[in-house]
Amino acid sequence: MMPSKYILSIAVFIALLSACTTAPTPRYYLLDSGFEKGIQKSYQKVTRVRLPSYLQTGSLVLQVGPQELRVASFHFWAESLEQGFERAFDMAFESTGQEGSSGKGSPRIIVDVKRFHGDLTGKVSLVADWQAAMSCGNREGSFTKTIAQTESGYPALVAAQVRLVEMMAVDVGEKLESALCL
Repeated sequence: MMPSKYILSIAVFIALLSACTTAPTPRYYLLDSGFEKGIQKSYQKVTRVRLPSYLQTGSLVLQVGPQELRVASFHFWAESLEQGFERAFDMAFESTGQEGSSGKGSPRIIVDVKRFHGDLTGKVSLVADWQAAMSCGNREGSFTKTIAQTESGYPALVAAQVRLVEMMAVDVGEKLESALCL
């Protein structure tokens, strides 16, 4: 009788231990969605993206308090955010069939991201400045927008972040298009 209780206790202990050591599967996200809306005349090319250090971890980030950010443990960007921003802008510009060219009048854009994360209420923010070097002078501007996630969870956070980058790309493209040197 005693050996069967001993074996049963060991089996229960092993089952509990294995349940505790099962880690969630990491998930990886891209900062693009096959952009659908384009800019009429797109000659822009993002050449540099600057990020605050909290966004250089490779993980998604949530604001959990007034001054507190939490880096996700199992939700990561599949590529650096710098590359993601560059590619997302390029996709926005290419969607009209006129990708960023290396022509003489082509602005070279620098994006300086100040804030790019969600919060526990489902709000997602992108705050960034941008500069464009153009043949007729430099242009600069800023983009500040907060939108709501359509549902809860990290996939919805990423979807909202993708929308924000698309909105910024359209905004920058339209402002530069109106300032093209003729």
